[in-house]
Amino acid sequence: MENADIVQLLITQRQHIEKTVRKTVKNPSLADDIVQEVCIKIYKYIKNHGVPSNFVAWLTTVCKNTSTDHLRKLKRNKELLDQLQQEATNPLSSNTFLNPEEEFITKQNIQAVKKMLETLDEETKTILILRQQGLSYNEISEKLAIPLNTVKTKVFRGRKRLISQFKGGLLNEMP
Repeated sequence: MENADIVQLLITQRQHIEKTVRKTVKNPSLADDIVQEVCIKIYKYIKNHGVPSNFVAWLTTVCKNTSTDHLRKLKRNKELLDQLQQEATNPLSSNTFLNPEEEFITKQNIQAVKKMLETLDEETKTILILRQQGLSYNEISEKLAIPLNTVKTKVFRGRKRLISQFKGGLLNEMP
């Protein structure tokens, strides 16, 4: 499909995209950003794969999923910002000062997680580290040049394996 055809298709569907996004996101300026992101996603997809058979249903799903992902990301960032603000305003109430026992346990847990990370294959380990550093699934997929679904699967299975190893290690250490 030609670029001009894709652009024309997006123009004809723009009102539907905006309506769908605004249903999910009540903030107009945020909705405008998401509409733009949705249009870019749709353009790239159609450019590479062509128009899906049930285009309007697919378009609605893309709009809803992109809006939901954006809201989740904002919520995560807001929670982190609130925590940092609380620590800045009242540093004594935060957990930055640990007693020696808590500090020792924390160091042990960090060492245990590092050892468990070494048991994972290199690709899964790299993906988990990049995810922990704050990269999105899409960013990791592009950076490592692997499919998005592979990234999601590796994160899920890698976390699951680390959690089971960590829980198993704790149970083995109990008297």
